[in-house]
Amino acid sequence: MIVEMCQKPLPDKHVNLPQFATNSASQEESIIRDKTAMSEDFSKAQLIDLQTQFAFQEDLLSELNNIVIRQQAQIDALERELAVHRDKIIHVLDNLPEKGADGASLDERPPHY
Repeated sequence: MIVEMCQKPLPDKHVNLPQFATNSASQEESIIRDKTAMSEDFSKAQLIDLQTQFAFQEDLLSELNNIVIRQQAQIDALERELAVHRDKIIHVLDNLPEKGADGASLDERPPHY
């Protein structure tokens, strides 16, 4: 009986092995294509994300630039106002009488002290 079993041809399952190997190769190709497509989708998503961040940064930069321009205008106006006040103070100090109406110095104490 053992001799009879050894003389039987191999079952058909073994014949299908090369076909299985071919299916495996096509499955690998499919996996590689899927990974490539996923990689491309991921790259597109990254590109869109970077473009979005860039657009927000451009807007922020524009807003900050406008703020700096407005602040510089305020600084210029304050400097002009300071110069006007400085000139007024100098004018008042220059026009102060050095002596009182009776000819006494302003630094002298009045006689009743």
